[in-house]
Order: sequence, then C-alpha cells, then structure tokens
Amino acid sequence: MRDPSIPLMSTTTQDKYSYSIRRTSESSVAVEVFKTGLMGRRKHILFVERYGGMLEYDFDNPERSRAELEFDADSIVCRDEWLSPEKRKEFLSTVKGEMLKVSQYPKITFSSGKIRKLAQHRFEVDGTLTIRGIAKPVTAEVAAIPVGKVRFELDITARFKFSDYGMERPSSMMGLVGTRDEMRLRCLLFPERKESDA
Repeated sequence: MRDPSIPLMSTTTQDKYSYSIRRTSESSVAVEVFKTGLMGRRKHILFVERYGGMLEYDFDNPERSRAELEFDADSIVCRDEWLSPEKRKEFLSTVKGEMLKVSQYPKITFSSGKIRKLAQHRFEVDGTLTIRGIAKPVTAEVAAIPVGKVRFELDITARFKFSDYGMERPSSMMGLVGTRDEMRLRCLLFPERKESDA
C-alpha cells in the first residue's frame, strides 16, 4: 500500500524552452531568385546579413512550438560572381529601391502559425511573411534538430511569389532575360537557449 505521507508525482511535465536566434559564423539567410529566357539556368542569391528572432520549443508537443523572425532588408547583399561588380550594384539597387522599398519598409518579418510534424525532427510550418507591409500566408519546410536542450539547428526552406507582394520582376535585354515569379528562402539558424531558461 502506498504511504500517504509521500506525495504523488505529477505525470505531466512542461518541457518548453525559449531560444534566441542571432547571426553566427555558422548561420546563413539567403533568398534565391531564378532567371528565365536566355539566362534560364542562372539564379541570383541574395544574402541577409542582419536578422534575429526567437524560438519557443515544446519538447513534449512540438506542434505547440512557435517562432518569430525579423530581417533587416537594407542588410541584403549580392555576391553573384557571374555578374560584374557594376551589374551587381545595379541589381542590388533595383532590389532595395524599386522592389523592397527599404527606406519605407525596413523590416521583413515571419511569424509561425500551425505546425505539422512530418517525421522525427521534420515539420511543415504555416506562417505569415510580411514584406513591404503586405502580410501573406506561407508554408515552410523545417528540420529542427536539438543539441541537448541548449541549442538547435534549424534548416528552413520556404517559397513565395513576387506578385504576392506587388513587386515587379526585373528583366533586361528587352524582355529576353526575365525572372520567375518565385523566390526561395533558405535559412540555416542555430538558436541558443535563453539564460533565463538555462
């Protein structure tokens, strides 16, 4: 018979922790822009150099986790080696000035919504991506690999369209070189546990 002086242990635990997302030497955030026409096999890769956010991960119920990310649009750089320095500068000016309008909309944000578990450490995340003040739903494929409970490796892929955000696709050579109405976001992030939860 159980000793009544010994309290029953709870069968439920709250195994949810908060992590900070910051730029590290290992992490990267890049947007791939695909060409069409005469340069259909080429793509631009735009790197975001300033970003941050948070991850709240529930180890017992990963579907209840959530994440928020913020990107500095003016920190975007282009390192395409197949473009001359002058062309890179011209393309980046078009991206920041005409397409993203960074002086008016300096931030790009993502906030997660519904999360579906596909397999161990693999998830499909519905969220809201806001560009130029326009918020649109987007679905991301996420691999979330914990390193103990102090660090995560997040590998994120999401696709979205220029037309969803009212952006005109760049073209050149009288339309012979165009741009597909699709961008692909690739993030490799390493959130670390906040000191208050450590």
